[in-house]
Amino acid sequence: MNSLIKTMFFDPSKHPKLAIITDKTKFTYKDLLFNIFCLKEYLSRLSIHKNQTVSIYMNDCPEYVFLFWACIFSGIRPILINKKMNRANLDYLYSNSNSVYLISDIDLECDNQAIVKLDDIRSYLNTKECTEELNFSNIDCLPSDVPSFYLCTSGSTGNSKIIPHTLDDVLNCIESFQATSTCIVPEDLIFSVSKIPFAYGFGNSVYLPFYAGATVFICEYDSISQIYKSICRNNPTVVFGVPTFFNAILKLYDNINEIGSKFRMCISCGETLPNVVFEEWSRRTNNYLVEGMGTTELLYIFFINSLHSPKSGSVGTLVPGYSARIIKKDGSEAEINEVGELFVSGRSCWNKEVSEISTGDLFYRDAGNNYYYCGRTNDLFKINGNWFKSSTIENELIRQSEINEAMVRVNPINKTSIEAYIVLADNQKISDLKLKSRLRKRIPHYGIPDKFFRVPKIPKGITGKINRGAEIKTSE
Repeated sequence: MNSLIKTMFFDPSKHPKLAIITDKTKFTYKDLLFNIFCLKEYLSRLSIHKNQTVSIYMNDCPEYVFLFWACIFSGIRPILINKKMNRANLDYLYSNSNSVYLISDIDLECDNQAIVKLDDIRSYLNTKECTEELNFSNIDCLPSDVPSFYLCTSGSTGNSKIIPHTLDDVLNCIESFQATSTCIVPEDLIFSVSKIPFAYGFGNSVYLPFYAGATVFICEYDSISQIYKSICRNNPTVVFGVPTFFNAILKLYDNINEIGSKFRMCISCGETLPNVVFEEWSRRTNNYLVEGMGTTELLYIFFINSLHSPKSGSVGTLVPGYSARIIKKDGSEAEINEVGELFVSGRSCWNKEVSEISTGDLFYRDAGNNYYYCGRTNDLFKINGNWFKSSTIENELIRQSEINEAMVRVNPINKTSIEAYIVLADNQKISDLKLKSRLRKRIPHYGIPDKFFRVPKIPKGITGKINRGAEIKTSE
């Protein structure tokens, strides 16, 4: 813990450098440390004590970063809650976490919750009051091997689960990722499309940049157009995104050719990267999209492609410090190119009592130890005796210029036909007959959807992944 915190915040050579920027503000590493200590004092004035828990329910902003580390410096355990989570899930998490406060950037009417508003935090920071000296000796972190903070799972199969992590987990993630070709360097300006409450966004914005001595851009926007404008204004060197984002800007912006060529590195995680997006990004920007994979349970990325020679369709090879097994239905370990369930182990696993965890995903690996995602159980279906992946059909659908997004699934009632849901690009139309004709040139006949539904959006969970089990209302 000492080396982690000291390296991130107490290296005097870093202090004049920019740590955080937004479209409106800039904070040096010294400003960052000052604001963390200010909020550490603020938490003390609220009578929040070491070993207690607070819930944070806010959009990304610099104060989110200050607040998280103020909690850590005080030995207070923060729970990071996704703003897209519904009210029932929020109440469930708050009541089951023993939080003494809910810190929010919106007004919430709560009977049994003590609320701290972001406006109050900003007002306190504006006073520039901090009586403590900014010394390492004045922090009071919990031991590095006990839970210090919590992230939340998506809750796609019920209520969200609270996943504890330690500061050792953070250090292990940093050391592992920094040993790859995709490591962060001090000259980087990092932009994360994924938000802070997600394990992916948390790593991108809250600890990796500061350990490396880089600068992070905190984006306070949600819409694709606002995010893209911020990228164009600030010229980040590293963009951490999700496939939906990269696909959207390829479809919407002609000048991505020029903007994208300026990036040093673009990493895509969170869901499977369609081959067509990988290929189109490389063609138009002369840069690769580097796909990786991680989970909340393991805190950050444990598969990543090579920065200079990524493989389309693969999530890459194992990051140093992690190991994986693919287990077939009969319990035996899969050989090369055999599909099975993925089990991963690593030092950042939240549950120290187990040797490995199942991700619930189906994978295979090739002779070069590149791993390939085959979907979850509801991503695979059998039609007329033939197994097929939803993503195979979806990739071909979004290849069409008329289509922005697509989702494919087996009809939930008859279980024998394939239905596709498509989001058309602006002012575009295409007939079912023409779609089927194009698809027949690319995929086997048994993978051609029987019915196409035009919808305004594809159903997704709070983590942004496609929710194939959702009830979808159509006008057709």
